[in-house]
Formats: sequence, structure tokens, C-alpha cells
Amino acid sequence: MSIRLQFFTVVVPRSAFARCRDLPEWFHQLLPGGGFFWDTDWFDGHLWCQTAMDGPAAEDILQSWEDRGLQRHSAECAWEDFCLAASGRGPLGACPWLEFSADSNSVWLAGTAPGSIIGGHLHRLETERELTQAESAGEAAYGLMYDAHRPKDAYEDACAALDQAQSLARFLNRLDEVERLAARLEHIRSVYNSQFRAW
Repeated sequence: MSIRLQFFTVVVPRSAFARCRDLPEWFHQLLPGGGFFWDTDWFDGHLWCQTAMDGPAAEDILQSWEDRGLQRHSAECAWEDFCLAASGRGPLGACPWLEFSADSNSVWLAGTAPGSIIGGHLHRLETERELTQAESAGEAAYGLMYDAHRPKDAYEDACAALDQAQSLARFLNRLDEVERLAARLEHIRSVYNSQFRAW
């Protein structure tokens, strides 16, 4: 997979986390395949990125990774344990472990396939729309259970849609919504088991 660049983007290989000191525990709990963390931070299976609007803010992020024990540059003055990239330009300096595509404005770990692209404001908005649609579809299917000839079909549709909504909420790091959707799904299962299972 790849991560989309936005403004100034600090990119850190997830494999470097093991060499950091005082790294918050949540860095080790990121989804394996990728997702968002905040509006400005996202990750794929190999890379973590933090975006900044300007150079001074990006420098603060770079310094925070140095403070955790990672090294900025190699002896050859290439980016070592992390890299600063710019939207539309890619890495600002030599970075042998990172590949860049100007066409997709994305970077990925060298030696891996670029695959799908994660990140950016538009991707987040699209995922939020998909989450809303999946939850609405789940609720609509739940409502159909009461009038359906075969309530099991509507029940299974409701479960599938709400499962999808939970996955999307996890991708967006909306853990409160994951819990809310899990509770709603449990309620629907309970209703089906008590009122419709015999149909």
C-alpha cells in the first residue's frame, strides 16, 4: 500500500517503532493494514505519517522523532530513520527506502508494491460517507425483519452492513463508534434470536 502526501509529510517506517524510546503504547496497536489516526495522521501496513501545514511545524515533528531516539540522516546525508516529503514533490532529499509517484502524489516502502493509497482529506470524507451509508443500510435491513417473508435474509443483511460499518469506523480510529455499532449489532442479534429464529 501507499500513503498520500499532504502539505509537508513526515514519514516513519513502522519497523522503526521498535527502536524508539518512550513511544506511546497506541503506536503498537495500529491496525495491521492501515487507517487514519487523526485528520492529519494516517498509515499503511509499512509506513506511518504525520502531516504539517508548514516547515516549522514539520520541523517540530522531525525533532520529536529524534527525541525518541531515531536518527535523521545517514553518513551519506540521506534520510535514515524517517523522512520529510512534500505534496507533489516527494522526499525532500535522498531517501533510499522510500518510493514516490508524482501521478498519485503518494509514497510507499521501497521493495513493496504500491497498491491502494491511504490518506488525505478526500479519502477520509469518502470513508465517512461509506460509514454512514453502511450504518443506514444496516438499520434499513433491521426494519425489514418485521415485515419480511424470510426475516433471516434481512437479519443477515443487517449484520453484514453493520459489520462493514464497524470496520470503517476502526479504519477511521473512531473507537466510540465501534463500541456503539457493536452494541447495536448485539441488540439486533438478541431481537432476532428471541423473536424470529424459529421462522
